[in-house]
Amino acid sequence: CYLCHFKFEIDNDICIYCEKCLEVKPQDECIVRIDDLSYDDEGRITGYVDAKDPTPHVYPLLYINQDECIRCGECEKVCPVECISIQKVTRRSERVCDVAKEFPA
Repeated sequence: CYLCHFKFEIDNDICIYCEKCLEVKPQDECIVRIDDLSYDDEGRITGYVDAKDPTPHVYPLLYINQDECIRCGECEKVCPVECISIQKVTRRSERVCDVAKEFPA
């Protein structure tokens, strides 16, 4: 499904922090102002630190919370610099199943 296999991401190197995405977001916590991201040993995002100062244009990063995002695409549509993209997610279990199909018992 779209919720399981796709995610929206913000490239904060391109973002101009106009906050148009924050104005159109349908869920309160789907796009959040943050200070930092946490990563696991494999480089996957495991969490984030909320912005200490959420004042517009003061916080360092914007982040799309995948648990709250409903994949409506409104943020991507309003972004003037196209810094929001849709990424296909491949789950580890699917990859194992695909490999198993190639080597039947």
